[in-house]
Amino acid sequence: MTSTKGVTTACVFALGSGLGLAPAWADGAQPFAWVGGTVHPLLVGVAPIPDGVVLVDGAGKVACVGTRAACPVPTDATVRELGPKTAVLPGFVEGLSRIGQIEIDAEDNTHDGAAQRESNLAPVQAIDGIGLNSRVVDAARKGGVTAVLARPLGSSLIAGQSVLFRTCGATVDAALLRTPVALHVNLGEEVRTADLAWVGARSGQIALLRTLLERARRLAEADAGKKPKDAAGLESLQRLRDDPGVAALVPVMAGKLPLVVHAQRADDILAVLRLRDGLGVRFPLAIAGGAEAHVVAAALAKAEVGVIVGPVRQRPYGPAARRWTEGALGDLARAGVKLALATADTYNARNLRWEAGFAIRWGALTADAALRAITVGLGEVIGFAKLSTVGTIAVGAPADLVAIDGDWADTSGHVVGVACGGREEWAPKQR
Repeated sequence: MTSTKGVTTACVFALGSGLGLAPAWADGAQPFAWVGGTVHPLLVGVAPIPDGVVLVDGAGKVACVGTRAACPVPTDATVRELGPKTAVLPGFVEGLSRIGQIEIDAEDNTHDGAAQRESNLAPVQAIDGIGLNSRVVDAARKGGVTAVLARPLGSSLIAGQSVLFRTCGATVDAALLRTPVALHVNLGEEVRTADLAWVGARSGQIALLRTLLERARRLAEADAGKKPKDAAGLESLQRLRDDPGVAALVPVMAGKLPLVVHAQRADDILAVLRLRDGLGVRFPLAIAGGAEAHVVAAALAKAEVGVIVGPVRQRPYGPAARRWTEGALGDLARAGVKLALATADTYNARNLRWEAGFAIRWGALTADAALRAITVGLGEVIGFAKLSTVGTIAVGAPADLVAIDGDWADTSGHVVGVACGGREEWAPKQR
């Protein structure tokens, strides 16, 4: 049995930290056990486990989560002995970053997000523009972010379909967790000021979105058996079916694909809720950004619409975020709105846990609620939590873990180990 004891380095496990070893995930998985820290499985009905054990088998999947007595470690496993102040958490999940699509912000030839300048890019799939061989991806993983939701970029009204992938693997296909995850819509200033003047006004944005979704509803109803019987109606229906932009919206209206609306202003959020009510189809819906979502928290809770808030440290730089406050997250949580937290930052997504830390420090969220918001929260808001173990430490699932020595939500805590897809890498010890 190999033993590594006292993994309590103060080295920040991030881009430029001078890792001395090639990441273990590049070489293939082997059995290992993390022993001695406080394990937070984030499973329903399962409390944190002091002096716990996470055992991972040779296939990179979690074989046991529990106490030392409940999870005996086989002799062929590598053992990582952790201190009592070390937290073993599920890998963090970033929901609003451009990771995998941009390498250098100032170099356009490293951008792979925006497809073209059109209002409806619903058929565009983010998976086709992701590159895993990136220092940005590495930096996020070394900060404990093991999964990323990426949407196509650009200022189109309908941006396209997002992908959920791990921050480890040689290619996006190897790292893939789910695609498509949701269809994404932009509302507000970003669309209003783009080179799409004919739909620039907010009222025009909502009007076009309503028109497109109504057309998709016709197709969804036809697929469900409500087809027109006259020749003219059938011909009109076929024209809609031949439009790829409309056809790509059908899964939303059929309730099979969530619609994620990126909006900051409270009135924009209410406009989306009115739009859904007017269509008469309660399709799955979530808000992203949400600087003023707390202002309409009661309406969101009633409509059962969750929010991906990011960045948490929002500031009222523009009219769309004028009413942001440090208590915004608390208002949403008390109203019963499902929450996920995001950095909305490509190069500093590794700081996701500190977004949660600010929410705790302000008294907006409890530590448990804040941790859930950067792990299982995204799946709960968008709706893939019932289909996935992402953001949890679950037996039978690939091991996505992070070990933090000290307070996980504070700068005094340091990421000392990460497992991504069942393959681990560790920060070097201090000399």
